[in-house]
Amino acid sequence: MALVCSAVIPDVLTKRQMNVIDRPLPRTLALLLGIAAVALLIHATATPTSASTPTPAPPEPPTTPTPLPTPTPVVPPTPVQGVAAFRLGWIALGPQGAEVRALALSPDFDNDSIIFAGTSSGVYRSTWAGDAWQEVNTGLGDTNVRALALSPAFANDSTLFAGTSGGVYRSTVAGASWQRVLPGINTVALGLSPAFGVDATLFAATEDGVFRSVDAGETWNMLNQGPSSLQALAGQQVVSLELSPAFGNDSTVFAGASGDGAFRSTDGGDNWEAINQGLGNAFVRSLAVSPAFHEDATLFAGTNGGVFRSTDGGDTWAPTGQALASMAVQALAVSPGFTSDSALVAGAYGGVLFSNDSGDTWRQLDGSLGGNSVLALGMSPTFENDSILFAGTSDGVFRRTDIVALDAAIPGVCGDQNADGAVNIFDVIIDLQITVGMIEPTPTQQILSDLNRDGTVNVLDAIMILQHIVGMLPSLEGCGPL
Repeated sequence: MALVCSAVIPDVLTKRQMNVIDRPLPRTLALLLGIAAVALLIHATATPTSASTPTPAPPEPPTTPTPLPTPTPVVPPTPVQGVAAFRLGWIALGPQGAEVRALALSPDFDNDSIIFAGTSSGVYRSTWAGDAWQEVNTGLGDTNVRALALSPAFANDSTLFAGTSGGVYRSTVAGASWQRVLPGINTVALGLSPAFGVDATLFAATEDGVFRSVDAGETWNMLNQGPSSLQALAGQQVVSLELSPAFGNDSTVFAGASGDGAFRSTDGGDNWEAINQGLGNAFVRSLAVSPAFHEDATLFAGTNGGVFRSTDGGDTWAPTGQALASMAVQALAVSPGFTSDSALVAGAYGGVLFSNDSGDTWRQLDGSLGGNSVLALGMSPTFENDSILFAGTSDGVFRRTDIVALDAAIPGVCGDQNADGAVNIFDVIIDLQITVGMIEPTPTQQILSDLNRDGTVNVLDAIMILQHIVGMLPSLEGCGPL
């Protein structure tokens, strides 16, 4: 009688794969599976043995107890950097149970590994790339944090701002203490001039419009009051804000409103105009500007209906790939190396999506996010090299470090872990060794091993290789989790 695989198949397998698995398996395959199961059992239960069992030594007479050694101090985790940090999929970092609405990385993150998270219970700081967190709420009178922004010269001035439901707070000691600088205004977005260290200019997006300070938050002006030329933002609930990377030269600011599209100012916020051709009266939840905006005039708008792109500074807009058309995009992040990698990331209620062609196409990066809504994104300043991305969700911060590797052309064939040019029983053995922890896989092996794209290497992947070997699964394509 042919052996039939009747185990419950996780829903990570495709319908095609499930149909294949449900077919009767050849006797050869059944034998191979039996051998693999026995090998796993032996490995799990084996203990070191010797030729003869030594006779237990008689118990020692009681002696004076030796004092316990002094506890060793806990050493913080090694900061996540470069290839050494490579790991497939998302890693949950905490703060546990926190709804993370804002993320801000140090401009010198590659060296200091500092990241801040704004949550519904205040601000958290990590100096270990998110592996450990410290609550930093001293002086923060309102802990409902909606926005965070760090000074471009943070390594020298330790300055950052927090937008809360009760106004804007400033810290000049890296979050150790705070003082309120704009009271009583529900602030949902912040934008600092790239030359903040020189011009001390920042903007705050609020439910009452846009405010500007030119003295590092000491005083503020409301920008949607006054003559008719300023009235474009009158009565608007502004929910997103972004400055041109060349603000010091072009004085350009963009604002997104809840139901009235996008607005632009080219004089530092004194005057505004609606820029909605092709965008309509969309709810613009997020904005992102190309780091080379002064050359390519490219920016993106995250809306209730996906991501829109403009390549003429906002004059006209067009929707990007249709994968996001029905998603409310809460956050956008453009790669610092956008001119070379064309990469951007979108955070939505439906997860995280990644594009490496300026938004023409998108692919899911959900993996082990657990279905959490993504409310904020944080991208390493050297993302094109280290591939470090953070997602602020309804259940804490998640990190992944494999996007560049997944996006690159992976050398080899799916399932061919030993790189001998063929998929065979030796690859099954390697897969099982990875599964039980006998060997530590290389990044390429991890990608080539995860055939069902569930984010882990396990016995299900070995079964798929066996099916391929005996001809039950003609091809092994698209390995590696997204």
